[in-house]
Amino acid sequence: LCVRHGLQAKPLLVRWATTSGPGLAYERSISSGGLRSDDRQRKVVDDLDRLSSRLDGYSASGPSPSVGGIFSRLFGASPSLPPSSRSPMGYYLHGSVGSGKTMMMDLFFQEAPIEKKRRAHFNAFMMEVHKRVHAVKEAEARSSGEERLKGFDAIGRVADEISQDVHLLC
Repeated sequence: LCVRHGLQAKPLLVRWATTSGPGLAYERSISSGGLRSDDRQRKVVDDLDRLSSRLDGYSASGPSPSVGGIFSRLFGASPSLPPSSRSPMGYYLHGSVGSGKTMMMDLFFQEAPIEKKRRAHFNAFMMEVHKRVHAVKEAEARSSGEERLKGFDAIGRVADEISQDVHLLC
């Protein structure tokens, strides 16, 4: 089980001593016998606790700036903005079957201190995005009277639509 992340600020303290968060929920599961302690999972939980702390009190302020392209808008990297006004950076969790990826994401999602959140499997989410991109392209082509559009950025529009409804996507 591995985690890739892009936090640019100093790491925040782990919140296990507080009354909520993925770390505390993980420790409770171990204490109750529901889970066995795992060093790799513990590392991920520490990282997810830091992300949870960054999300606590976070409020998105409308569509993401277009600086940096679609991946910047989706994953929060806006180099032209000061670190304090950037969206919290995302995490990419990967690992072998049975390593605990789904459990870690479910735990984080359940404990995340943000209201506008959505839990989706990567493949299902990407299929939805492709359908939405296709629908936006078709609608734009119909409204412009052209059969095919060249240079039209449907992905950016779909990303902005998704970010209006969801501030945390797991």
